[in-house]
Amino acid sequence: MHKIDLRNEISGLRALAIIPVILFHLNYSSFEGGFVGVDIFFVISGYLITSVIVKNNTNFNIFYFYERRLRRILPLLLFVAILTIPFAYYFMLPKNLLDYAQSLSLTPIFFSNFLFWMEEGYWEFSSQMKPLLHTWSLSVEAQFYLFFPLIFFLKNKNKIFLILIFLWVLSFFIAINQDLKILSIVTDKILSLGSFYLPFSRFWEFLTGSLVFYFHKKMKFENEKINNSLCILGFLLILYAIFNLNDDLNYPNILTLFPVLGTGLILIYIEKSFLLYKTLTSKFFNHIGDISYSLYLWHFPIIVFSKYFSNLNQNIFLDILAILATYLLALFSFTYIEKPFYKYNYLSSKAFLISILILAFIVFSTGVIIYKSGGKSSFVDIKINKLKKELISYNDYFEKDLKPDDAGIIKFSNFTDQANNENVKKILIIGDSQGRDLTRVLREYNNIKIKNNEVVEHEFGFLEISSNYSINKNLYLHDQIQESDIVLLSRQFTSEKNKIQNIKKLANIFSNGGKKFVIVGSAPEFYTAEDDLLLTFLLQNENNYNYLKNKNYSKINEYFYLNLRTYLFETNNYLEKISKELNIGFLDRFNFTCVLENKKCFGIDEDGSKLFKDYSHFSESGVKFFANKIYEINWLKKIK
Repeated sequence: MHKIDLRNEISGLRALAIIPVILFHLNYSSFEGGFVGVDIFFVISGYLITSVIVKNNTNFNIFYFYERRLRRILPLLLFVAILTIPFAYYFMLPKNLLDYAQSLSLTPIFFSNFLFWMEEGYWEFSSQMKPLLHTWSLSVEAQFYLFFPLIFFLKNKNKIFLILIFLWVLSFFIAINQDLKILSIVTDKILSLGSFYLPFSRFWEFLTGSLVFYFHKKMKFENEKINNSLCILGFLLILYAIFNLNDDLNYPNILTLFPVLGTGLILIYIEKSFLLYKTLTSKFFNHIGDISYSLYLWHFPIIVFSKYFSNLNQNIFLDILAILATYLLALFSFTYIEKPFYKYNYLSSKAFLISILILAFIVFSTGVIIYKSGGKSSFVDIKINKLKKELISYNDYFEKDLKPDDAGIIKFSNFTDQANNENVKKILIIGDSQGRDLTRVLREYNNIKIKNNEVVEHEFGFLEISSNYSINKNLYLHDQIQESDIVLLSRQFTSEKNKIQNIKKLANIFSNGGKKFVIVGSAPEFYTAEDDLLLTFLLQNENNYNYLKNKNYSKINEYFYLNLRTYLFETNNYLEKISKELNIGFLDRFNFTCVLENKKCFGIDEDGSKLFKDYSHFSESGVKFFANKIYEINWLKKIK
């Protein structure tokens, strides 16, 4: 069976892919689209795998094919995964370690991409602190390798070609229509089958490479200048993607055509006489391309653990060290792991498969053991005990009942006597615990106005309502609505796109009843290891205690911003859009909880008081602090 006949320029293309990926993960803003290097890899993989299958069509052995793929991917992947274990055990807090344990177990069976899909988006700060996050692309690649060769058992070239075209169109359609309801799965948030992580929206990239292999000779022009121009165009498309695409996009999308089409154009039209060919086949590009797989596997855990080590205080010196460590380890693993197993067929097929299955099982089992232990490690206990000794107010911060929490009903308070206003409007807030939190804040807001001898315009009550927004069967709720002048819907809208019809029904009910109806967007939520982001911050690195001790609260508030669940921005934007369509009010809680333009969220106030008692709900100090913020920005002005 023929092995891959690697064109020299393809190694250079791999270098062109891996360099921006590494610089992107080092957070260099000039390479904000560096993540498209993975798209280049996918196109190259599709091209090469098709060449192997077609050239061996008469004696194609699918089991040998799978063995070759395993030899290429698994030995180094398992080696890197094993070496991340002690670092994860030392640096990571229990919740983070639990997440890591799951990814460790799923990496050897090429299923980690589905785990990351269910957890958080690729662009979230918390995701960028997962040492095995980059294995998502290897899972997608393995999933492609699993099914793709089966198509060629048909033997009929026309049928094969039609299937490839159909699958390309289907996958591309999924990639550019991620928001379709038919592609959505609702959990605590909306998950799309067209997600960044999943094969369904990525297979068209591999298939582009496959189709390029079929047609690259037929599509070439006799005119060398035309070929050169198209080749340069492909290179420019890749450069544009690297320097201009960014994480604001719902990727993959229509713009993914830039790196994919660019790679395809180079593969089709490049010739040995072209300057681009000479560049891609230069010693530097060929060398980097040869070790690109090793570079890819090493760079991300090294960068992640350097962030843990430096307490997120990255600098050019640490970046250089990370790049140097990545390069040296890549050289080592390419020489002593990649080449022996893949190029020189170290171990017989039987010995290799038995060995690799045992090693994969060990890695899988280690992840299970860590997960079943609750992610606890002696290092965390040491950190907590040390923090308790150093932080005198530890109990006040983390073990004292920070309130507030009470029943699902908060009755209207009669402010009329104190309000200097006989026309006080009653605002009923309906929703969940976030609505209850908001009610407390708004009542405190009224107290501020009274202390300042200002006119109180509203009084506030709260009633808990089920997530299906049913009000017809709740007579008490019905009576309270009748008694109120304005109704605010405030709950944590995590997967609200599929419940918009219920919101619209509510809007119609209130409109017909002559009530003003307002939607309040989702509250900030934070990724936390200890269900308490301040504690997570202090345990993350022992130097962080100095920020609290020296009253450098700005650094803490920046950390709160970094750990925002940013998918809630999309949810709130969608809710605001719906409110405009329905001609109802919309209030954004981020307006008083964060200063987004300064990349800060208020986790601690100027007196050092803790403002959140968990991942999202206010502490008693938080209620008072955010009431002042609402007062300062006149947050309720939109509903007067």
